[in-house]
Amino acid sequence: MGKPMGTAILAHELGHVCQGYRLLPIDAAYMQYGLEGQADYFAGRLLAASGFPQAALENHVLPILAQAQGDSTHAPGPIRVMLTKAGYYWHP
Repeated sequence: MGKPMGTAILAHELGHVCQGYRLLPIDAAYMQYGLEGQADYFAGRLLAASGFPQAALENHVLPILAQAQGDSTHAPGPIRVMLTKAGYYWHP
């Protein structure tokens, strides 16, 4: 899996922790993707804010994420990539 993907997974899981404590405002634009989609978006925001390298995101994390099949709670890979990138490249 490697360090970049492990870091991205931790960022996603921290999104769930923040959701549990209601530390994250719900972003209406991404709520259609449920709590998992919100966590993907949060992961992108957290990775960018922490200085996670763009090259690591684009070359390591997103290609692996794109292959995800999706299930009853997680969207398919291409949607998860879109959500993560939306968070990472967010501009106020």
